[in-house]
Amino acid sequence: GGACPTIVSHAVPVPPSAIGRVIGSRGANLRTLRTRSGCDVEMPRDEDESGRRLLHLTGTPAAVRRGQELLQGLLLRRGGSVEAYWEEVSLKGEAPPDAAAAGGPPPPPPA
Repeated sequence: GGACPTIVSHAVPVPPSAIGRVIGSRGANLRTLRTRSGCDVEMPRDEDESGRRLLHLTGTPAAVRRGQELLQGLLLRRGGSVEAYWEEVSLKGEAPPDAAAAGGPPPPPPA
């Protein structure tokens, strides 16, 4: 066996100030996040006491990691349009950045 890919789920809290940016016009950014990362993206309407909402990323570990990177970029972006951000990400290529250059942990070897 072992042919079944591992599916993981990860929830990222989104602060109230960033909810609109993360969702986008009529959910456009959630859709883009889904297509770019390859993972399923859900954002239930329930908020915690500080107004944050959880964004759930579900998919293979690589897709979820990619979704987290894209989401972090979106959350950290202060100025400029979100469209410009997606453009930048496109220009960098769809492959995840070199982990050594990014200062992150090395990716796990393929199973």
